[in-house]
Amino acid sequence: MILDDLYIACLLAFGFLILLASIDDLIVDVLVFFKLRRPRFPVLEIDDTRSRKCPPQRLAVFIANWHEANVLARMVEGNLNNLKDQNFQLVLGVYPNDGATVKVAEALAKAHPNRVQVVINRRNGPTSKGQMLNEMFARIFADRTLAPDLIVIHDSEDMIASASFDLYRRVARDCAMIQIPVFSLDSRTRSLVGATYME
Repeated sequence: MILDDLYIACLLAFGFLILLASIDDLIVDVLVFFKLRRPRFPVLEIDDTRSRKCPPQRLAVFIANWHEANVLARMVEGNLNNLKDQNFQLVLGVYPNDGATVKVAEALAKAHPNRVQVVINRRNGPTSKGQMLNEMFARIFADRTLAPDLIVIHDSEDMIASASFDLYRRVARDCAMIQIPVFSLDSRTRSLVGATYME
């Protein structure tokens, strides 16, 4: 009997904490439902005359990978075919103990020697995305004369918008870092975890 009462008390306490933590979400949902709060986004004004005077920036897309053999080739080939911009390179970071992904990455580099470069981490994976990106930065910027002017970070599942590189180059002349919103495709039938990004 005492255990039953304690069990009920714990459930009520946890329920109250969950309710408390969800109140802010509920307020936002109510405001949006009644359209009381409409977000206003600033209009980005870019000085196009400066962009035309400067030479085009060399751009590198960093993609850190761990067990991505099943999607990497499709992503790389799809983006190389769809992107009109030619002044960029895909840099694929892989781990030495992820043989399947290394094999796919090296085949892509062989098929596209001027567009795809592979960086094999000195450490076995998985480490962290930060460690992998640091490894990629160190390797790519070892020779400053060959280093890109601008780095863009993407994931191995990303479809890259063809107009984004031009926007990055223009904005990067005034900004040290650019962060853009991510638009997630509907993946409810394929991945319950991935589908959370749709929210």
